[in-house]
Amino acid sequence: MNDGPTMRALFVFVIIFFGFGASVFAQTQPDVAEGLLSVEEEDGFDQPLEVATVGPDENMSGDNPRVVCSTYPKFMIKDYNTADKGDSIAVVSLPKSGKALPCRQKTQANEFTFGRSVNGEPEDISWFLGVKENAIFLSAIGEYAGKGMGLEIYDFGKRRIIFKDQGKEVTGVERSGTSLKFKYRRVYFADCTMVGDGADACWAKVKKATGLTDAEKPNCREYYDLEAQWLKNDGHTDGEIDQQISEEMKRDADAPYYLEFDAEAVVDGDRQIITPLPGKIECLPEP
Repeated sequence: MNDGPTMRALFVFVIIFFGFGASVFAQTQPDVAEGLLSVEEEDGFDQPLEVATVGPDENMSGDNPRVVCSTYPKFMIKDYNTADKGDSIAVVSLPKSGKALPCRQKTQANEFTFGRSVNGEPEDISWFLGVKENAIFLSAIGEYAGKGMGLEIYDFGKRRIIFKDQGKEVTGVERSGTSLKFKYRRVYFADCTMVGDGADACWAKVKKATGLTDAEKPNCREYYDLEAQWLKNDGHTDGEIDQQISEEMKRDADAPYYLEFDAEAVVDGDRQIITPLPGKIECLPEP
């Protein structure tokens, strides 16, 4: 099985970004990621006043991007989609009159693109998640590359990032005065092994760092059952699957692990409180 490492990396990628439930069926459901791009009212996000799209549906490029513009009372979000330079998110201030702006492929006046510099190259924001008044929710890769999906909140009024963590699946967004509260699926990089002789020490470290003090240690062997099903769906024989899983379990004996759990965050000014919520804790080894 010479494609083992590549298949494993793909499998772990699907789990980190889309969740355990989607992992086994992702091969037969290619649109599994579409839900990340929608602004759902039941999640607590504000609905845009207007949504417009310019540019091609296919053969997109940096010179000819597909741009989706979502207009809110004070600003417009531009979601740039290209095939050769990656995606990016920008925000454009509306004029004081509040008049809506046209959706254009080119950079407009008062437009600011989110991102950070990584090794001298700009690192793009991957997805626009939604808006709650002045708070713009974004998913980012950047410094989290290879370690899950970053969750960031940009405050349009303050013109700065007010929240940064690893996470996904934002729900229950509420605003009360200056306080912003929401739930999400938090992804924590343990930097230690959750199986074998070091499992108990690693779990103690994780509980202290995350606040999961009353939670039971998760079953980190479940990942291998899911991967076996993934390989079976891909057409591998039982012998090939047993060999690869056995090799990976030996290799993962000292590997750092990711843990994924439900959490609630409260952001008020510079104060942030992240509280774990009851629910299943899932974990998987570093790819």
